Amino acid sequence: ENQAGGGGTDADERRFACSSLSGCESDTITAADEERAAALRDWVRDRLSRETLSSYLSTIAQFLDADSNRDLVVRVIQVMPREDAMLVEDGSTAEPLRIEAAFPVAAAAWLFAHVRPGMWLKFRDVVPSGGDLLARAHPACVTRVPTWCLDVVQRISTLRARGHGVATPGPAVVAAAAVAAATVEEATAAA
Repeated sequence: ENQAGGGGTDADERRFACSSLSGCESDTITAADEERAAALRDWVRDRLSRETLSSYLSTIAQFLDADSNRDLVVRVIQVMPREDAMLVEDGSTAEPLRIEAAFPVAAAAWLFAHVRPGMWLKFRDVVPSGGDLLARAHPACVTRVPTWCLDVVQRISTLRARGHGVATPGPAVVAAAAVAAATVEEATAAA
């Protein structure tokens, strides 16, 4: 399932590790702790595969038309650490959006040391920057998003429809897409 920067396999996600911060304490993880962690992980995955991450979420095209702060879920195309910027896409525009995230400096340094092309990220409270396809974001308000998340599944579908290269999803992503499509159809029919 390691597609489009999605990170890891289901087996990787099921591993739970705990280590001492000081090196003095012994490992006190019990089978019940592991079961609880697994139940919480499954609950989160179930919710995020069916629900959007934000009520302020929009596509890049909607963001550019609205001219107001919004949340974006996007795939990183290019990282430009010297410029504190990255190019991102979600399939809603022909050209990528340039997001600058320079301040605070320490947060920007951490962000640009860890972000890679192909990763899916959620930017919170993105600010239009006056020019077309240019925006600003706070580097501490960026979250990596798993590929099975509903918002990413929808954007992968849009990117594929536009002929953008997106790796073939694993079985979990295909299942999430089917659930997402059914949920959207049910919500539309109910409205």
